[in-house]
Amino acid sequence: MAGRRKPYTRDRGRPTMTSVYPPGDVAPALGGLYSTELGLAIRIAAHILAGAAAAVVEKFNEAEWRLIVRVLHDRHVDPENPSPGPIIARLVERAYSLYGDGVGPGRGSAKQMESLVSNIDELDYLEAWAVLIAGRFYWRHVDQLEEMKDCKWWTLAGRRDFYVRVGEAAKKAPENEES
Repeated sequence: MAGRRKPYTRDRGRPTMTSVYPPGDVAPALGGLYSTELGLAIRIAAHILAGAAAAVVEKFNEAEWRLIVRVLHDRHVDPENPSPGPIIARLVERAYSLYGDGVGPGRGSAKQMESLVSNIDELDYLEAWAVLIAGRFYWRHVDQLEEMKDCKWWTLAGRRDFYVRVGEAAKKAPENEES
């Protein structure tokens, strides 16, 4: 069919499937769980989040991104929470006060931490979620990312490059064949 694109796939050509369970009061407003409108809303949200992810990249340097992702490990923030930025800021603040985690190679100064916490506090909803999604990406692929020292996983381009490189590596790997 002309004009139709193939779905984005990561798993040997099979389309990636996703289960979505929006809050009970949201799904009916979008036409129900299995509606085209809900699918469109998901695509729109992904597009808007991509814009926020591109905007938030420059707000933190690499050391700050690494600190933020460290404190996000195994943390859960509900999408219904209207202010995820302050939650992330408090986690970073707590890590600094309890464990001395800082923004430099070792420990950062109190002034650096104040600046970082302030920048995180000022994130709007979408920017904070872009940070949270970057953190989830990191922890989902941490082993592979540790091997790819040059991958800037906190950027959209870095994540796209990651999937390209992982896909190429999978193509080069010999298939397990039983004899």
